[in-house]
Amino acid sequence: MRQLQLVPALLLAAATSGLAQGGVEQSLRRLEDEWARAVVRRDPAPLRRLLSEDFVATDGRGQLHDKAQLIAALEDPSDTVESAVNEDVQVHVYGAAAVVVGRAVEKGRNKSGPYVRRVRWTDTWVQRAGQWRCVASHTSLIAPP
Repeated sequence: MRQLQLVPALLLAAATSGLAQGGVEQSLRRLEDEWARAVVRRDPAPLRRLLSEDFVATDGRGQLHDKAQLIAALEDPSDTVESAVNEDVQVHVYGAAAVVVGRAVEKGRNKSGPYVRRVRWTDTWVQRAGQWRCVASHTSLIAPP
C-alpha cells in the first residue's frame, strides 16, 4: 500500500520538474528576445542587466569582447540595426546553467549601405542569486547560399 502512495507523489514530482524546466526555457527565450529588441532600440540598459560582469563574447573572426565593448558597439552610430529576429532557438538547461542556440536575421544600414545579416549564435547562461545572466556568447555569420 505504501508503494502505491509513493507512485502519485513521484509522478507529481516528475511533472512539476518538467513544468519548471519548461518555465526556465521560456524565460531564457524571452531574455534572448529582449536582447534582440535592445539591439534594435540601441538600448544598453537591458544588456547591462542581462550580461554578467565577467561576460565574454567571441565573434566570427575569433576576437574577444567584454561587456563594455559589446555595449559600446551597440551605441556605435555607424551600424544601425533596423530589425533583429531570433529563429530556431533551442534551450538546453543544466540545473543553474543553460546553453541557448539559435539563428538571427538582422536588417540594417552601415557605411556600405543596407544589409541583411544572418548569424548563428550560442549563449551560455548561469543563474546567480535567482537571476539568469549571460556569461558567454559566440556569433558566426552564416554564409549566403
